[in-house]
Amino acid sequence: MQTPEEFVATFRDERAKKRRRRWILGGAVGGFVSAAAVVVWLFFFSSVLAAEQVSVEGAVLLEEQEILAQAEVPLGTPLALLDTRAVEERLKLLQDLRDVVVLTDYPNTVRILLTEREPVFQLPVGDSYSWVDSEGLVFRTGQARSGLLPEARTDVSDARLLVEVARAVGQLPQEVRSDLRFLEARSVDRIEFELQGDRRVIWGSADDGVLKAEVLSGLLKVSASVYDVSAPTHPTTRGR
Repeated sequence: MQTPEEFVATFRDERAKKRRRRWILGGAVGGFVSAAAVVVWLFFFSSVLAAEQVSVEGAVLLEEQEILAQAEVPLGTPLALLDTRAVEERLKLLQDLRDVVVLTDYPNTVRILLTEREPVFQLPVGDSYSWVDSEGLVFRTGQARSGLLPEARTDVSDARLLVEVARAVGQLPQEVRSDLRFLEARSVDRIEFELQGDRRVIWGSADDGVLKAEVLSGLLKVSASVYDVSAPTHPTTRGR
């Protein structure tokens, strides 16, 4: 059994231990609050982690200065507060872009990742040309004629027809593309290709394109002026 003096000493020790635990806990909480305050200040109020530079990736058709001018990235804004969605929406107004993603890259960079539209064919419009992508979207108006893109003679106002023409062009065998002079599309099921050497391919619609391409590759070995693969299971040739 403890004597009264020993009991008092033990009681005092326990009280001292409790005070130390409270001090340690209070210090830890205070340190955490201070650290959190520093983090909040660092990310949301200081210029240490603010936007200082913008990088552009994926630009081929567009000039970097044009992209930066359209993006209007607010330099000096803390990255944590920068509205990347608003920057994306501004950039999507550029016709040449198929998709865009804007990312923040700490400590001080805003990254713009672009996916530009890829032209499939060109349309004569007045004295110049416009490009059309795989989705049938017309962009890059007022261009000079490109020697790398097939020319399509069709109704530029018919969005569905432009999509079908893009599908048909994308399905052509490589040997046909290299010989292609131009194509005509009077309707979605009347697509025809004019080749070098006064040869014509009647493609029909864009349906069954893979089969039509395979059949046409074999059919071109026959000397003819017209190759009809509009019904690919019953192809025909005429002329010569």
